[in-house]
Amino acid sequence: MKSKQQYCQRGHDRTLPGAIDKSNRSCVQCVKIRRKSEKYLFQRREYYKTALKGKKHNERVQNWNSKNRTKRKAHRLKCLYGIKLEDVPDKCQVCFAQETIHVDHNHKTGIVRGFLCGGCNRALGILKENPIRIRQLADYIEERNKEYVI
Repeated sequence: MKSKQQYCQRGHDRTLPGAIDKSNRSCVQCVKIRRKSEKYLFQRREYYKTALKGKKHNERVQNWNSKNRTKRKAHRLKCLYGIKLEDVPDKCQVCFAQETIHVDHNHKTGIVRGFLCGGCNRALGILKENPIRIRQLADYIEERNKEYVI
């Protein structure tokens, strides 16, 4: 068990020679960590002091993104799902709409199930990807539509 005298708050050994700063009685390793974080914060502050640098950076990123939209999409598909852009169909696999296609995947396993339009993808999300709930909803709609047929 660690005693308070032997270790600092972060768990550094205080019994080693030179481990304690005599002037302020604090752990030398903790002081180094604190100085590094303060230096990092100072550098970040200096970078963002002038809003012009931030604006120029944002403009460059937006210009690149608008020019390379398909390149970004292909990179994202490859990194997240291991899919090539050429493998993505141009129609929804449920309603066959030719809209923007979204990748449908299992959120627990990450395995790709298919490609859906925005409406089908949102509907699946709202129904919490529960097949029982989807069937019940389909049955509900079929029953109610029978009652109102003229």
